[in-house]
Amino acid sequence: MMRCHLFIYNNLEAIEIAKKLGIDLELDFDTGKLGVKRAELTKIKEASNGIAKSIHGPFMDLNPGAIDYEVRKITHARIKWAIEIARQLEIGDLVVHDGYIPLIYGYSYLKARWLRTANEFFRDVSKLSADAGVRVLVENMFTDDPLIIKELIDGTDLNTCLDVAHLSFSSNFSAAEWVDALTPFIKEVHIHDNNGRTDEHLPLGKGNVDFSAVAAFSSMFTLEVYHEADIIASVEYLREKGWI
Repeated sequence: MMRCHLFIYNNLEAIEIAKKLGIDLELDFDTGKLGVKRAELTKIKEASNGIAKSIHGPFMDLNPGAIDYEVRKITHARIKWAIEIARQLEIGDLVVHDGYIPLIYGYSYLKARWLRTANEFFRDVSKLSADAGVRVLVENMFTDDPLIIKELIDGTDLNTCLDVAHLSFSSNFSAAEWVDALTPFIKEVHIHDNNGRTDEHLPLGKGNVDFSAVAAFSSMFTLEVYHEADIIASVEYLREKGWI
């Protein structure tokens, strides 16, 4: 079943919307939800039983390939925290961002260093996630080349969450080229729309993103939109296309 990620809501509100619409859910544990209490986790676990299929972990301000060791240290702590949340909630998949920013690290002398450092980081994350029984999926954000994702997870047990909408404003490679490069590792696909300039998270059909390259992955779709009405409109769009 398709799932949704309603990141502007708290998790209990998102759970109620998902139940109302009869759709599965990706819970949100980004930076704004740090410090969640055990009692709230218990409520989330009970309320989301059967519909929570994945967790989106923290990504704001984080950088797994940072030159500054202290930035990497806090990034590691945040992802370790998210792995522990997934373990406690007994949810198998955790989505984290790759953290690569071409405008900063795209210079050849920095890119190689960033990739090497980030790969070492994700090798450690792979060990942590395996011990916890959690599958970590690395999502593209500003990444411009699918081979960067492959390098990040090389030598790990990690997989990827392909965000096809992010490609429209971040990469000159087509969605089909990303799919060709990453197919063995794609375990989730984030879908939302935009006009090719920025990350708008519009309902499907309200922008110009071409989703045809990921139609074969419809069983892995996660809608990342703002409101209940956006989910309804997007599901109707997918049905009209015959993709669900």
